Amino acid sequence: MKMTSPSSLWKGLLALPVAVALSAGPAAQAEDAIELSFATYYPGTVAWADVEHAYFEEIEKRSNGRLKVTKKHWKGLFGAKELQGAVGDGAVDIAWCSPLYTPADNPLRTLLIGGPFLGKYIDVPPLAFTHLYDTWEPAADDFHKNNVVPLYIRPGPQMGMAIKGDISSPDDLVGKKIRAHGAIFSQGLQNMGAVPVLVEAFDIEQQMRAGNLDATSETGGQGWAKYAQNIPGVTLIDPRIGPYGAGHMIMNKDKFEGLPADLRKMLVDMRYEWTILATRWVAVDAAKAMKIIEDNDYPLVRFTEEQFADWRAKMKIDEAFAALAEDYESRGVPAKEALERYRAITEILNKTSVYPNVDMVPVVPTYN
Repeated sequence: MKMTSPSSLWKGLLALPVAVALSAGPAAQAEDAIELSFATYYPGTVAWADVEHAYFEEIEKRSNGRLKVTKKHWKGLFGAKELQGAVGDGAVDIAWCSPLYTPADNPLRTLLIGGPFLGKYIDVPPLAFTHLYDTWEPAADDFHKNNVVPLYIRPGPQMGMAIKGDISSPDDLVGKKIRAHGAIFSQGLQNMGAVPVLVEAFDIEQQMRAGNLDATSETGGQGWAKYAQNIPGVTLIDPRIGPYGAGHMIMNKDKFEGLPADLRKMLVDMRYEWTILATRWVAVDAAKAMKIIEDNDYPLVRFTEEQFADWRAKMKIDEAFAALAEDYESRGVPAKEALERYRAITEILNKTSVYPNVDMVPVVPTYN
């Protein structure tokens, strides 16, 4: 096992042949603006919040000012586990949240967010679930029964990890308390002898400093690099797991259905488009992270393909999927059919992705 040179990884970035047209929609008649409140569990100043800020600006632009997101409550108003309930109850109109914190309320989304084990490239999981939502009633019900509708599914970048101290292989994770998100990965860590702990994203650093966590899994980007910046003695890990995590922008279903028909259509039409645009943002953010690592020569270890294959076998990922699906089936959730449908979609999308890279290294060569 050897350290990986961030510089050599950075030089291998490929050009991204995608452009998203953000043309304004049909002209709207002037009328009073509809104000929408927003909340999420992270600060609006973090890098990946740019996607949300841009989304709010774009829906205001395309609606000619008829939609305005005004009460932008970021971290502090609700915890991660409370957000979907807050939107469903109408306490806020819109929220970015994650099923990783609401597994009981979103069983199909929870099952299928095990992205790196179901789809190779960062644009595949969000596009696959969006298609499933649009074409299969149980996937739609995963949201609608909570009185919410998805505005767009947010992609997650390739997973990164960080550990206090040195590491040479996945075996060094045995016995470690690791922040883990998602039912599949958490069960996998438990199977291989680690101790998975669910901690909200913005509490991880504090818990690592306090000694309550030995390591963390994180969904890449600059949020991953910060652990090496802020915690002495941390080693960053590219585990080769692939795209993982993230969530969705949701809206109160009653509020959505009460919008004028043209505004509802505008939001639906943006669903696929914004997922693709957010994917580009994710890749650019990851590119910035690699630049930070390179410039500061932070320690970075990358598991080999052989190490990952052995680790995956010890995590018993396939058994974890089967067990979770069986559990959901016993509760009346068509989890096995969901897996079958999802895998059929990802098989197609894996062949058409514009992101031809499964490693932590993004495929966007430029950054702002």
